[in-house]
Order: sequence, then C-alpha cells, then structure tokens
Amino acid sequence: MDLLILLVRENGRLIGREEIIERLWGRDVYFDTDNSINTAIRKIRNSLGDHAENPQYIETVLGRGYRFKGRTVPSRVEPAQVEAERPRIMLAVLPFENLSGDPAQEYFSDGLSEETIMRLGQMSPHRLGVIARTSSMAYKQTDKSVTRIGQELGVDYVLEGSVRRDGERVRITAQLIRVQDQIHMWAENYDRQLPGILDIHGEIGAAIAAQVKLKLMSEEERRLTRNATRDAEAHDQYLRGHYHYVRFNLADAQKAIGYFQKATERDPEFGLAHSSLADALMVLPISGDVASKKVFPTAKTAIAQALQLNPDSAEAHTSDAATKFWFDWDFKGAEVAAQCAGSFYTTPGGTQKRWSNSTQSWEWNRDSG
Repeated sequence: MDLLILLVRENGRLIGREEIIERLWGRDVYFDTDNSINTAIRKIRNSLGDHAENPQYIETVLGRGYRFKGRTVPSRVEPAQVEAERPRIMLAVLPFENLSGDPAQEYFSDGLSEETIMRLGQMSPHRLGVIARTSSMAYKQTDKSVTRIGQELGVDYVLEGSVRRDGERVRITAQLIRVQDQIHMWAENYDRQLPGILDIHGEIGAAIAAQVKLKLMSEEERRLTRNATRDAEAHDQYLRGHYHYVRFNLADAQKAIGYFQKATERDPEFGLAHSSLADALMVLPISGDVASKKVFPTAKTAIAQALQLNPDSAEAHTSDAATKFWFDWDFKGAEVAAQCAGSFYTTPGGTQKRWSNSTQSWEWNRDSG
C-alpha cells in the first residue's frame, strides 16, 4: 500500500528502485529489497487487475523503475474539513532534544518526552490518539522531515521540543506542527526554576488540547495531574529511573530500581514511582538469573501501594497484570488487570466506564467522582 501511494502521489513520474527503497525502508536496510519490491508490485497488480505486459496503472520501465500511468487530479481539501471528518485526531510526541550539552542530562529530556506522551494519552483517548513511546522514540536525533514522520506514523500533528537545563533552571521549548502543511499551530517557551518543572506537563497538554479544539472535561483535566508528585527531587529520581528502565537489561534495571526506591523514599505517596519500581524489579528474573521468589514480595508490595494511592492508575493495574502473568501464571487475573488498566476513561457522552474486579463486569457511573 505504501508503494502504491508513493507511485500515485508522484503522478506519472518515473521512480527508480533505489528511491523506492530509501523512501519506503530507509537507506540502511539489510534484507532482500529487490524481491520485496517485486512482490509488492505483483500484489498491487493482482489487486488492481493490472497486467505487466499491457499495464493500465503500474508501468515497468526496464532497468529504470516504475511509474503510475493513470493521471490523478489533486483535490483541494481544507485542513479544517479533514479535522471535522476524522473521528479522532492523531498526535505524535517526538523525543525532546537535549540542548544542555551534557549527555548526563539525557535522562531528563527522555523523561520529559515519556511523561508528556503519558499525560496526553490520558486526556481524551476517544478524541485524541497519541502514538506510543516506543514508536515515537525511534525518531530520536532523526533527520527526517515532519511530513515524512507524519506519513510514517499516520498522524495529524507532531509535537516537538527541546530541553536546556542549567543547574536548577530549565528552559523547555515546545511546538505543535500540523503535518498536512507543516504549519506551526502553537509554540511556547517555558522557563522554570525547580520545582516549577513539575507543572510543565499539564501546561503543555492543556495548550495542545486548546489548539486542536478539544474541550477538556473536568475529569480529563484531573487526569493531567493524577499520580504526580510535588517533590522535585522525587520527580528527578523517577525520571532517572525511567531512563534506565526502558533499556530493559539487567544492569540498567538494577540502576532503575535504586532510583525508583529513592523516589518512593522521598515521596511515599508518589504512586507512579511505586508501580515503576515493580516494573523494574520484574526485569531481574526475566533478563537475568535472579530467582523470582527474591523479587516477587517487593514487587507485590510496591503494586499494592500504588493501587492504594490511586485505584484508577492505569500504570499500577498494568504492573499488576504483569506480575500476575510472569510470577503467578494467573493468566485470567492478568487479563482482568489489563482490562482494568484501560477502563478508566470518559465516553463522548460524558459517562465514565469503570471495571469492577470483584464482579468482573462493567459498571456505568455518571458520577465521575
């Protein structure tokens, strides 16, 4: 499909195999691209009822490449019309660039990227779709254009930004770009003295929501600040822990555990730090030789604490599902916990859907409190 779209968009221009490889897969690929192109062309022709000997749509120019024979007439579609017709707006948060000149601050910019993704994803899932962290982080230090990234991820908007940290002072720059025409919809600079940095995610999320004309309901605004800590040092330790945790290896997991433990010691009511501690502990028996029984009690305690602090925490329920899966082999319980993780959201009608673990049934509750 990507190849067909590429040929149609070029509207009759001959496209060589090297250009197809670069635009569809990138320059540094290590598989049989020639056979991949041949297979894709054959599938396109089969789908369109086309024939290589007498093509109506896809023409092969031997030794040079391919082109689309049928001419297309581009139609003028206003961006506002596209937004009105599309049921859900899609957004990608690109990794915030570390401009501090200090590689040791990389954890801070990565942590800000991940927390921004998390908080935007909690705002209004039925109206705003946010691309997952693993997909977005693949574009760290990329030289690809916003248009190319937007096409690859299938998003309407891209949020990009940078972080410059000097001691206790932080400057964050963020800008929202519409992929279709690369227009800057919104841009803002945030200068903060710690611990003011703790408010930044909610501010960015609310500003983006306003620009894409989302009407935040009171429950969605509450989600912007849930699970947060008001202690700057605990927040910093949490970011450091997450920086190492996402590398998912034994050495980094051990470092992550230390940072998450410091965060919970600094702020015992920091729910996200407790569930993240459990996640990091689970890496030890999965990727190393540590016996499950050595980490199981601590992980369970951390999850129980996280759920007690915030029963609506999707992160805590996700951690609970993982422990049930990996440690208990309780697959049904893991499924219930995973469903619970995604159950706290507000429907378009303003009704909150809530999962009940005790009855394993859906309950409808118009009182979002």
